[in-house]
Amino acid sequence: MPKNQQAATVVGEEVQPVEGVSTATEIAEYKPLAKAMQDLQIRFKDVVFDCATPRGLGDAKSARAEIREVRYAIQNAEKSVLVPYQEAVKAAQARVTEVKQFGEDLKTKVLALEEPIDEKIKAKEKADKEEKARKEELERVRIENIQTKLSRFRGVASAYAARSSEDIATILESVKASVIDPDEYGEFEGEATIARDTAIGSLETLHTLAVTREAADAKAKKDAADLEELRQRQQRLDDEAAEQRRIQAKRDQDELDRQRDELKAQQKKLDDQAAQNQRDQDELARLRAQAAAPATAVLDPAPIEYVAPVALELPEAQPCTTTTTTDFGITMTEIVDVVAVSFDLSNDEAEALIRRLFA
Repeated sequence: MPKNQQAATVVGEEVQPVEGVSTATEIAEYKPLAKAMQDLQIRFKDVVFDCATPRGLGDAKSARAEIREVRYAIQNAEKSVLVPYQEAVKAAQARVTEVKQFGEDLKTKVLALEEPIDEKIKAKEKADKEEKARKEELERVRIENIQTKLSRFRGVASAYAARSSEDIATILESVKASVIDPDEYGEFEGEATIARDTAIGSLETLHTLAVTREAADAKAKKDAADLEELRQRQQRLDDEAAEQRRIQAKRDQDELDRQRDELKAQQKKLDDQAAQNQRDQDELARLRAQAAAPATAVLDPAPIEYVAPVALELPEAQPCTTTTTTDFGITMTEIVDVVAVSFDLSNDEAEALIRRLFA
């Protein structure tokens, strides 16, 4: 029966559909119950019971009792209605089991014939698969080894680009000694030959460049060493010259200091001489004034100690010498020098003046 087919009830001789119930036209045992269900739907489908009131609650309980009575009747009917169908199902299930077992027995007999053949086929297929995998692995390893050698040929030049000429010469001889065996390289023989020859050409170029570079480096090192030696020599000369300049500067400074000290000493001597000259002039003026004054002492407003004038005793026939001294402890030569300087006279003129003053 279609799942969407509506249930039906019998009204007189006609079957009326019952909402929500499967069709019962082929199950006579359910026809009375279907009629009762239709009556219940008519009576209670849209009824709303007011359970808040005693009467409404009583009506609801009565309606529930009637509906349960029909449900219980349906449940009891199921036991008697299903019995023939259940027995038919049991019989069908027994037949199903019998047929299934018969098929299993046949399959067992067929497998007994098939399995030995299948096992041999599978064993052969497995062996063939393993042999194929082994050969593929050997081929992969062979190709990988060849590609590794080709990569070495192709990368040797870049690997030795910065190496010494001696290292490049060694690897160059090694590459030249390499033999491209057809049995070893197989389909890669031509590619390997090209890679080796290319590597040889690149290494020869690198060797030439390395020799040139090393010669240039050696020359540059020698030039640098010579330049450093010259720099150090120049530095020594500069240091020696600086030391000489320092010594000379010190000498010059010492000489300047000595001359400055000498000038200071001379200046002091001149200053002392000028002071002495001034004192001598003052003394000469005092002596001249004393010589011209009368013998009587003149009293100053302020009491002072009287000093009697002393006359210089000068020999008339003897010239003034450095050893001739006066009573004041001054040599005649010093007096003559002071008078000569003070009055801008020669020594002879100064001596004659002194003689005239003290004649």
